[in-house]
Amino acid sequence: MARGTGGLTNDRIDLGKAAGPYHVIARDGANVYWREFAKRYVYVNPTVTNAAAIVLPAACKELTHDSLKKPVADLAETQTLDL
Repeated sequence: MARGTGGLTNDRIDLGKAAGPYHVIARDGANVYWREFAKRYVYVNPTVTNAAAIVLPAACKELTHDSLKKPVADLAETQTLDL
């Protein structure tokens, strides 16, 4: 999840320093791990179970494999996440 608009290059995302420890959200039978960094949030669902409607701590822009090459300014803001 991108909070800023810069820091993206072809295959690297500048997250900045970790702002604290990771957190776990239990949702729909899956454990979703997330962590806040100085410039972005990272959410990971390492299971095969989908986790729906995860509420984000702030409005964010979702970066996925499909949207990684798009300018961050072109991504819509969201306040929930489906993984």
